[in-house]
Amino acid sequence: MRKKLNRYPPFSLYLVFAILGLYYLTLIGRFNLNIFTPESMGGINAHVWQRFIEGFWDVDPTDGGFELYLHEGRYYVYFGFFPTLVRGLLTLFYPTSVHLERLELLIPALLWIVGIYLMIKEFALLSGKRAFLGWTLLIVLAIGSPIVYILTPAHVYHIAIIWSVGLAAIYNWYFVRFVLRPNTRTLSNFVILGILAGMITLSRATLGISAFLLLAILGVILVYPQFKKSPLQSFRSLPSFSIKQLAVIAVVWIISGSATLFVNYKRFGNAFTTMPLEEYILFSNGAGEFNVRGKEYLSSGTMRLDCIIPQLEFYFWPHGDNFVPVSPYFLTSKVTLTSSFARYLDNREATIPLTLSAPVLLLLTLISLFNWKKPWGNPDSNEKNLFSLVYFVWLVPILFLISYWAACLRYTVDFLPFLTLGSCLALYQIKGLKNSIIDTMPFKLTIVALALTSVFVVHSTYLIYAITNILVPPQDRDFLASKFTSGIQFGPPPAK
Repeated sequence: MRKKLNRYPPFSLYLVFAILGLYYLTLIGRFNLNIFTPESMGGINAHVWQRFIEGFWDVDPTDGGFELYLHEGRYYVYFGFFPTLVRGLLTLFYPTSVHLERLELLIPALLWIVGIYLMIKEFALLSGKRAFLGWTLLIVLAIGSPIVYILTPAHVYHIAIIWSVGLAAIYNWYFVRFVLRPNTRTLSNFVILGILAGMITLSRATLGISAFLLLAILGVILVYPQFKKSPLQSFRSLPSFSIKQLAVIAVVWIISGSATLFVNYKRFGNAFTTMPLEEYILFSNGAGEFNVRGKEYLSSGTMRLDCIIPQLEFYFWPHGDNFVPVSPYFLTSKVTLTSSFARYLDNREATIPLTLSAPVLLLLTLISLFNWKKPWGNPDSNEKNLFSLVYFVWLVPILFLISYWAACLRYTVDFLPFLTLGSCLALYQIKGLKNSIIDTMPFKLTIVALALTSVFVVHSTYLIYAITNILVPPQDRDFLASKFTSGIQFGPPPAK
């Protein structure tokens, strides 16, 4: 009877989730809890869904915002289609004329909370003598990570990004469960991994590439381990499926991966084109004539090796302008050390580096990398080998971002799948060690100090991001500025 009761989380945990949900809604609504309040560029998913059920893939330019692509005389958006499907499901309760963008953002934010909780719990980091660190990590990920400062405004960009990281958290939990419990490596769970990968890709392609890259590697391992001289023989703990079972897995994975390709084809006539910048209305008039900005980007390319150093600076290097002696004490900054930064990265936002907004995650991930070659895990179940797959494939979107032409504050959220898994693995690697440095008081105090810093920084960034965001209504910007900042003069937000 006791074991049966323990299958379910305690009531207090549901209460904590409810409080976090209310807190997230408070941040999403900028202290206005009305979930039906319209948001600028928030109703695009509803419009896309309405056009879809009418049999069209294009959008009305008056309802598609400024991120439009003019293809063969019609306007299209590039945003992932999965959030649109979710908005379609919500039409069972509310028509597309009702503004539900805040709910569209709240749902994946709560999914993120559930995913990180399940993953940390799966690593058994919430019990035992070091549970303090596990709970600290959970708190940091929930209210002290970059997720917080893109909870407003609830527009289509943030909805898609949070859906992708929320689904990635579930995907990572499923894979951690898959690694730590060999009995879960079943046909149905391989199928579920494929479906999750498809949902991530339909939300945000950068993270979806990593999810499907992992599946591709697993697929090779499933088919190829019978060869004794195979370099993959260390993965023999994976199950052996029949040809029919392998066919089922392959079909589901192919259909799941093809969904995004199908959407791309219906929009732009090419399955492998997600963002045809040559048809971007801010670069071109759609007739092959480009403005100065469009010519510069299209001639130099959107992926450049010489972007790497300034992008690393953008995402990791703190500047003096990030600090002010008055509330909110931390600011986003456009100051750069590299003089050539603006030449090819003028499409950049003011930023707060991850060294300030996610110091706990960075520290634990570095510890994980440092300990990687040391013995840990269960060698009989190939834990280390399997974790190496999922851990390092999440580097792919990071490599993409640090060589990409655009630098946006919201892109820091794409680092979270890698940093979250790295932080969990750091605590898991040393869980069985005695007299570890993590048991010392200085280390615990350091973690607490860094955790409090990240919580404070991301909330300061939330305020500045909202106050200076052109898509936030002026009255909301004025309210936040008057209540939470002092001695800082904010000019009008820059035109997009």
